[in-house]
Amino acid sequence: MMKPHILLEITARRMRTSITALLVLCSLPALGAEGLYLGAGAGVSYLQATAYENRLTRQVQAVQGAGGSAEYSIDNYDFAGALRLGYQLSNVWGVELGYASLGTTRVIYEASVRDIYGERWEHREDTLSTTWFSAAATGALSLTGDLDLLAKVGVAQWRLREKVRPECRHSNPASSYCALFAAEEKNAVYHAASPLLGLGLRYRYSRKIAIDLQWDYINDLEGLSQIGSLDGNALSVALDYAFFPLTAETPLPVVWDKLGTYLGIGYSYNTLRGYNAGGGYQLFGGYDLPLLSPGYGVMLELGYLYTDPLQPTAKNGAAEEASAYGLWLTAVGRAKIAKAWHGLLRAGFDTGNDRGPLAGLGVQYDLNRTYALTLETVRRPQLQSVQLQLKFNLGRDGLSDHGRF
Repeated sequence: MMKPHILLEITARRMRTSITALLVLCSLPALGAEGLYLGAGAGVSYLQATAYENRLTRQVQAVQGAGGSAEYSIDNYDFAGALRLGYQLSNVWGVELGYASLGTTRVIYEASVRDIYGERWEHREDTLSTTWFSAAATGALSLTGDLDLLAKVGVAQWRLREKVRPECRHSNPASSYCALFAAEEKNAVYHAASPLLGLGLRYRYSRKIAIDLQWDYINDLEGLSQIGSLDGNALSVALDYAFFPLTAETPLPVVWDKLGTYLGIGYSYNTLRGYNAGGGYQLFGGYDLPLLSPGYGVMLELGYLYTDPLQPTAKNGAAEEASAYGLWLTAVGRAKIAKAWHGLLRAGFDTGNDRGPLAGLGVQYDLNRTYALTLETVRRPQLQSVQLQLKFNLGRDGLSDHGRF
């Protein structure tokens, strides 16, 4: 979990989910053009390759420690392009098909090493070209007259081509090392499905045209023997054309009830088997959906967790340090148990490197009609956390009579 995946893993369940979503969404245009829109965008992409960079850093240090010289460079940024076809099911909710290209990421490693047979020179270039098709549910929140906040959650079926070009020269022709180094040459293609998350802003320029600024994120591009696990990011500016008027009346979007919308920050105390405990941080936002009975509700939350590097214990001294990070999505049940006090029950999914279901139990105390504190214990597949959070309600009037935050 905490270490990067090395081999490609494609589960039948995730493939069935992706294919089913694509088949369903492809039939949406038959519903009519009233909610249909097309979009195209361009921007910049970034592939996070922390695990591979750490591995290269250790490799460079080992060569330098042996009296040689080594260095590497990685270019994570490139041009990103995107296309999308969407359909608005209601004033707020919609569905969307998309295609995106993240361009190419390049990694170059060079070293000069002296061994028992003489001196050798190594050069290796890795290139990664990434594209994906996606199916997602979308939501919109009107901030001002013509400005909307956008969000999406879905699945991306990605395709990644990895090329490895090794070069080696040795001062002693009898050495077999360069033949082994040349065997690392590769030209491979990987396919799998990963979670997709997106946030953005939309400006309704006219009754038919909108301009979007959007960030898309897919988690855990697996299966690279040289690179390890990657996370894909794309920031783009897009132009949308709608087959219906882009007004507050139809159908994009209506003003959200801000009373239940909140933002928050938190600190966590984290434990992991085989490692010393350490701190961590969270940023999150959510929406509180009240139930019919006063004092009860369900909160939908999206957040990001990062822990400080956890050091291995003495018994686990050979292990590398570990850090958990990534986006999570949860539903939190809320029940009023006393004046200003609520019991919390959390369940959801973490898309980060401690990937899998999570569950939590805790309490919330309303400081006033705007701020609240929560204390929870949360369990992920391998990480156990006790977290203290401060929540800020965006509603103009703060907490309602139902105790809704």
